[in-house]
Amino acid sequence: MILPPLSLVVWLLVAHFLGDFTFQPRHWVDEKRRRRWRSPFLYYHVLVHFAMALAVLFWLSGQASWVGFFGALVIATGHLIFDLLKIYYVKFIENSWQEVGLQRGLVFLWDQIAHFCVLFLIAVWVHNILWIVATPDWMTRILIIALGYYFIIYPSATLVDLSTKDWQAYIEKYHPDEGLPLAGRSIGQLERVLALTFILVGQYTALGFLIGAKSIFRFGDLSKGLHHKKTEYILIGTLLSFTIVVVVGLILSYFVT
Repeated sequence: MILPPLSLVVWLLVAHFLGDFTFQPRHWVDEKRRRRWRSPFLYYHVLVHFAMALAVLFWLSGQASWVGFFGALVIATGHLIFDLLKIYYVKFIENSWQEVGLQRGLVFLWDQIAHFCVLFLIAVWVHNILWIVATPDWMTRILIIALGYYFIIYPSATLVDLSTKDWQAYIEKYHPDEGLPLAGRSIGQLERVLALTFILVGQYTALGFLIGAKSIFRFGDLSKGLHHKKTEYILIGTLLSFTIVVVVGLILSYFVT
C-alpha cells in the first residue's frame, strides 16, 4: 500500500468543509434535524458532497474514471449514513438524558473524525489505482494554512455552540442581558484567528496577553452582579475555544514546517 500525497488529502478536506459549512445553509441543517431522513435537504447535502468530491478526484487524477466516480459515491454515502446517525443519536440523548452537557459537541467532533477517516481511505485507494500526482509543495502549504483558519472560524464556532447549547439557553432564560445578536460568536471567531496567528508566528507571549485581556474584560462584566453560573459558562466556552486553537496550531506547525 502506498500512502497518498498530502495534497490529495488536503483537497478532499477542502471539498468536505466547503460542502459541510459554506454550501449548507442554516435552514438545511434545521430541516434535517426536524424531518430527519424525510428531509429533501439531507439528500441535497449528500449531492453537494458527491459533486465536490467528484470534481477533486477527476481534477487531480486528470481523467474522468470510474475510480473517481466510485470514490465520490462512497464519500457521499458516508455523509448520508453519518448524518443520519448523528441526527438520531442527538435526538436520543436529548430525550433520554437529563443533562446533555458537552455531548452535542462531542457527537459533532466524532462525526467530523469519521468523515476524515473515509476521506483518507478513499485517498489511499484512489492513489494506489490511479497514482495521483501531487500539487506543488507551496500550494499545499498555503491550502493547509487556509484550511486551518477556515476550521477555527466556522467548524470550531459550530463545535463551541453545540457544546455549550444547554448552558447558553439557561443563561438567556434566567439571566438575559442586552448583548448584541451573535456578538459572542463573532468575538470567538476573531480571538481564534488572532490566537492561531500568534501560534504560527511563535508569539506565545502575545497569545498569553490575548487570554489575559479577555479575562479582564469578562471580569469587568462579571463583577457587576452577574451570577456564578454565567462565569462558569464563559470559562467553559473560552477554554474550549483556545483548546481548539492550540490543537489546530500545533497540527499546522507540524505540516507547514
